[in-house]
Amino acid sequence: MTQVELARELGISAQLISAWERGDRVPSGSQVEALVAVLARLRPPVPAEAANQVSRGGQGIVNDLAPQDTTRLLTPAQAAELLGISLATVHRRAVLGDLPAIKLWSGRRAPIRFRRDDLERWLEARRVKAPRK
Repeated sequence: MTQVELARELGISAQLISAWERGDRVPSGSQVEALVAVLARLRPPVPAEAANQVSRGGQGIVNDLAPQDTTRLLTPAQAAELLGISLATVHRRAVLGDLPAIKLWSGRRAPIRFRRDDLERWLEARRVKAPRK
């Protein structure tokens, strides 16, 4: 489905969909619900355990999410702010599989999102312990 086709289904502009994909804008709650409904018609439901997977080195990227998961996700810009790193670094690390990310649907330009608790665990695993005196 193209941006234009999806926009037509949702009753919004293709530019707004593009802004979502870039992480410049975030869909409202009602837009998320409408988006989930449209995408659910295109693909069979994903088991809950599959919806909890995250990307690892480009392998096993989840292309669908359970509807309840979409409201708890961070955009790349929000992830960058939380981690204190640049947006470019967030994108690069997610693509390389170093940063746990979720791909919202299949395709090279599909948007990615992040779960806050995954990012917090990622940070904690990288904490440098102070040497003992």
